[in-house]
Amino acid sequence: MQPKKNKICPACNAKMGFSANKRTCDHCGTIYHRECLDARATMISGKSATLLFPNQHDKIIQRARQLRIDRLPVQDTRVYREGIAKVMAMPESEVLQDYKERLCPGCADEVRRTAPQVGKNLELARRYEEAAMVFDDLGMFEDSGRIREVMNRPRSPVEKERVEREKIVERQVVKVRCRYCAALNDDVRRTCESCGANL
Repeated sequence: MQPKKNKICPACNAKMGFSANKRTCDHCGTIYHRECLDARATMISGKSATLLFPNQHDKIIQRARQLRIDRLPVQDTRVYREGIAKVMAMPESEVLQDYKERLCPGCADEVRRTAPQVGKNLELARRYEEAAMVFDDLGMFEDSGRIREVMNRPRSPVEKERVEREKIVERQVVKVRCRYCAALNDDVRRTCESCGANL
């Protein structure tokens, strides 16, 4: 994303001098004071970012890989090169596992407007977990709870019957009767709790 070359920080409305410590939003290219963006930025998971910014999918993956590469030790050249090769070979899901994207206030407002439609599309595609994750990241807990309720609801009469049967099995407790004293013992015991005989 090309920087917008704005000379005034949108967060504090103060002029940014030539030597000011600046930071550019990765998604919209707006320039902020570093401390203003750090204070007002919204952090979302990398997986949510790829869903909310599908046209920037490759750039988000690239930033996530670069962050892992930056954490590698640079003292040993051989280890560093092996680490880079390992990071580049990682699947996307593993790269994004603990990666966070930083949204500026403008991007965060835009994302909150578009998130309900994104969540609805994911819900129609039965990708409920991803939709709930998006809403959780943006603090839209009401929508997240609604989708999680749909996730936990059985989708067919057969599945409902299976879930009910599983619930009944979970409550079932198996007891073994001792053949010597007729006392009831837990299934996991090998000797009778009452008389000590082998079960």
